Amino acid sequence: MTTSQSRNLRKAGAVALSLALAMSMLATTPAAAAKKVKLAKSKITVKVKQTKKVKIKNVKKKQVKKITVKSKNTKIATAKKNGKVAIKVTGKKKGSTKVTTKLTLKQAVGGKKAYTLKLNVTVKKADAAPTEAPAPTVAPTAAPTPV
Repeated sequence: MTTSQSRNLRKAGAVALSLALAMSMLATTPAAAAKKVKLAKSKITVKVKQTKKVKIKNVKKKQVKKITVKSKNTKIATAKKNGKVAIKVTGKKKGSTKVTTKLTLKQAVGGKKAYTLKLNVTVKKADAAPTEAPAPTVAPTAAPTPV
């Protein structure tokens, strides 16, 4: 092999490596690398008159344009937004329902601009407060009479 052939072979190898590097950089765009937007939990259990907070994962406050929260059965549980990246669920009556959160973003995350997130909610009866029996009162006894 002559020096000119060796030089051409090295140039061809360098070009091939450069193209391979460029192609690998194109494959990983920020949208493809982003994680999926979802709720921290897919189902929760609350007691009557108790409130629980569920966070929205993989999204920042600055990215959120609009958030709406709706409970399928408001007699069982109500839901409302808690800031831009969380919701609050309050149990009303024993049973189960679904809470739907619609999230609109200013910029697309993971290739999407709008998300519908669902949460299954089970409401259990509140624990009965233990009733304390009144403490017995001790009546003073009459002083003994001297004999």
